[in-house]
Amino acid sequence: MARRIYFLLTTLFFFTLPLHLTNEFRIEIGKFHVTINIIILFLVFVFNFLYQKNKIINNDDKSIFILFLLLIIYHIFSLLYSNELNLAYNYVVKISFAFLTFLAIYFVANNNFFNKNFIFYFNVFAISSAMLLLYYIVQNIIRGNSFLTFNYELGWENGKNQIQFYISVVFPFFLILNLWKNKTIKIITIVINLVAIVYVGSRGLWISLVFFFIFYFKRKKKNKYSLLFVFSFILFGFILFVNNTRNFYFFNIHHLYYKLHTLSNFNISDLSTLNILRKQLIDSSISYFFNSPILGNGLGFFERNNFYHELTHNDYLFFLSDLGLLGFLLFTLLIGLLYKKLYTKGLHLFLIPFLVNLLFINAYSTQIFWVLCSILLVYPKFNHKKMAK
Repeated sequence: MARRIYFLLTTLFFFTLPLHLTNEFRIEIGKFHVTINIIILFLVFVFNFLYQKNKIINNDDKSIFILFLLLIIYHIFSLLYSNELNLAYNYVVKISFAFLTFLAIYFVANNNFFNKNFIFYFNVFAISSAMLLLYYIVQNIIRGNSFLTFNYELGWENGKNQIQFYISVVFPFFLILNLWKNKTIKIITIVINLVAIVYVGSRGLWISLVFFFIFYFKRKKKNKYSLLFVFSFILFGFILFVNNTRNFYFFNIHHLYYKLHTLSNFNISDLSTLNILRKQLIDSSISYFFNSPILGNGLGFFERNNFYHELTHNDYLFFLSDLGLLGFLLFTLLIGLLYKKLYTKGLHLFLIPFLVNLLFINAYSTQIFWVLCSILLVYPKFNHKKMAK
């Protein structure tokens, strides 16, 4: 009976995981909101603690958790000398919550029962993710929006960044772990993700996936179909993003013609004019970095003090500006340890889209990445024969 309850709870957790990672299906508690998935994770955690006998953290993974904890402590230290306490507090809460989720899922997944049912959980998560993306694609068509976004109430750019980052993390996850129970499910999931990539209209997403595909297919046995796929993805993405993506609607042939016409008259200045804001943000962040290169200027400094009151749109520059070289070093060491551990399992390619994406958005504390990293850390080596070769 206990095993059945545990299996049911873990299945519900993976089915509701995409809803949690996109901030949907939430319960309001005062000023805070809690997704239903977190409640399920808490129940799984308690049940696992009572009935499953496993180590909380493997010895060879302890350094990863120690570095993560040091990064949080440094965030708290930065909060103490920050002049923007509200913004700094939000940063600390986000990274702390990401760590707790990372730790909880690692603990839940680090047992034989989870490993034996991993293929089932993988397919449940893939189906739920595809259903969610399909829902947003349909909503996007009905509303006639130019960009695909997750939460419309969060604003245009924020919602767009949410979904592009979500796809950049889960799409490689589905390709790296080729554990499909049914080829039809695999094809439908991949197609829905590709359509969502078109609708989200993000050059950052396209570039991050281009890098992933190049390394992914380089590792795989080369054939004409894989090369054709990479070439087509790069070419089609270039057509879409060579100019303002708002002029493209998937079901309007005139907009596709406009894109092709723009491509035939392409000038490198077309791209530079689109990135004037980003260039100014880069210049500002570098300037702020040299004001306090070691410890940084404090959490929230850049967002409050730059002319546009914008984020850096680049997490590496965020660390340098607000947290200095020390914060940047802690983060890069943490990612380096993750890469080293996942490399021994052949799962290191999963990190590529994440690392490239951080050049375009601020998402280092987004839970989707840390959730899947936690799962991959305990993913057993003996299952690697089932991975895509």
